[in-house]
Amino acid sequence: MSTIQTQITEIARKHPNEGLTSLNQYLTEEWMQESYRQLRKRAAAGVDGKTTEAYGQELETRLPGLIEEIKTGRYRALPVRRGYIPKPGKDEKRRGTLQQLAS
Repeated sequence: MSTIQTQITEIARKHPNEGLTSLNQYLTEEWMQESYRQLRKRAAAGVDGKTTEAYGQELETRLPGLIEEIKTGRYRALPVRRGYIPKPGKDEKRRGTLQQLAS
């Protein structure tokens, strides 16, 4: 766990009945780069169709603008599409990815 995550965890544990209202002071390019490095590289593309690899190619140029959008409140995440896929031979369903839902 990074030092920043450790600090946030400590604050949350010391004040369990209080909400963390602003984490902007912890949002740095280095922290965002580390977050990217910890992503599952083989995960399905996002709602925008970008793979982890494609996003990583633009990471250095996009981070300053992305951080600014987040800190000023202009950033709006794309909606997430939730879907359920039937399990073979069972009545149960599991959550699926966009590609699985499309097929």
